Amino acid sequence: MTASIRDFSVLQQSSTNVSKVITMPSGVEKGDLLIAMLGFGAGTSALQSPDGWQLFTFAEASGIHYSFHYKRANDNEPADYTWTESGGTTGCAGAIIAIKSPGAIQNWSAVEVASSATVTCPDITLTTECLVIRAFISSTNGVTEDSGYPAGTTGLFVKASGSSGAESCGASWEIVPAGATGTAAFTLTGTPNSLAISIAIEIESLAQSAPTVDLNRRRVTYPFKP
Repeated sequence: MTASIRDFSVLQQSSTNVSKVITMPSGVEKGDLLIAMLGFGAGTSALQSPDGWQLFTFAEASGIHYSFHYKRANDNEPADYTWTESGGTTGCAGAIIAIKSPGAIQNWSAVEVASSATVTCPDITLTTECLVIRAFISSTNGVTEDSGYPAGTTGLFVKASGSSGAESCGASWEIVPAGATGTAAFTLTGTPNSLAISIAIEIESLAQSAPTVDLNRRRVTYPFKP
């Protein structure tokens, strides 16, 4: 199995609430890599993640919080996951992306982008071919939904919360060979503050496959891994 996008689900929470509930994407299977992203307003002192989720990055800049997380799906995933604010109640734009991948997260990087309609995901270096997620969270809900994707990538979504807190998020993906990925820029409206991230997932697992045993010929064949 090689890496590909299985599905995604988006949260557009216009009302203020401490709970940020994101539906599980459809068809998720054990071993899928799940990436969650949440953008929500100022006033929050912390964000409690659901059990099993690991943090890429959590930051605050100019009135918006940015949060990216990941986990491997197990064989008994719930219908949704809830992140909980403390110290505030805000709207939220968020998503979970499910990736069919036996490979590991190879590299990632995030950068803050101040007051710009061009939100550029950073360049990262790959040692093997990878599926690269390009994503952003922004302090505007004035985006043109499902548009403005970086050239050369396949768009997944660009969505706004619709709240007075003015949050939006978006993601696209591409297959990139070993070496430098280059940057990738989303084009938004206005001049919001944003966080942009690039996440590289190995196309195939680098773990050694088990040997094949031929009992008739009494031979053991070890798979070749270039």
